[in-house]
Amino acid sequence: MRLYLEKFKIGFSIFGLLAFALQELPYIPWLLWPPLDNPLQNNNPANIFVGLLEQAGGIFTVALLILIVRKTKEKANFKNIFIRLAILCLVLYYTSWVLYFLGITNVW
Repeated sequence: MRLYLEKFKIGFSIFGLLAFALQELPYIPWLLWPPLDNPLQNNNPANIFVGLLEQAGGIFTVALLILIVRKTKEKANFKNIFIRLAILCLVLYYTSWVLYFLGITNVW
């Protein structure tokens, strides 16, 4: 475990910031042109403790994504399975937002 932690340092990751920004992009049209059927508008947590955990977890995740960087510089390798999985998840995420804006909100 210690050897694994020695590969990282605290810094600033432009790729982490880019990943965060790509995840936040659908919220811009949602704020400007909210869909008529908008179930996310009144999406409140089950209780205040769950809401606080969600907020703290989100802030912690974004901070780790942006502030933890590798000590060695490596180029983005699009043959890496994790990069491909991340791109697939982002495509599925954007697809779900397109469906949301089309009014398809209760598929399951």
